[in-house]
Amino acid sequence: MKLPKSCKKPASPPPCAHHRRRFLRPHFQERGIFLNVTHPIAGDLTLYDLPWQASGLGRKAAGPAPTLGENNDYVFGDILGLSKDEIAKLQEEQVIY
Repeated sequence: MKLPKSCKKPASPPPCAHHRRRFLRPHFQERGIFLNVTHPIAGDLTLYDLPWQASGLGRKAAGPAPTLGENNDYVFGDILGLSKDEIAKLQEEQVIY
């Protein structure tokens, strides 16, 4: 199938095209929609907070995203009820990391 010429170019720039410039816009900085978090692997990151604000609610990052396998003991042990030996076997077999 051959696409017409008009279909070969995007109708608009990709959503991330001006992403970096958003961090510099005074409007966004004044509204305080950016959060600074420290990730154990990626280091210091600036993330978007919620785009709306509600009075009486503080704005605070819950923390950085977990690393691969960081919550395995909690998820597989506490929630799913697997023993430490069963979790270790899954890790040994590279089913989980």
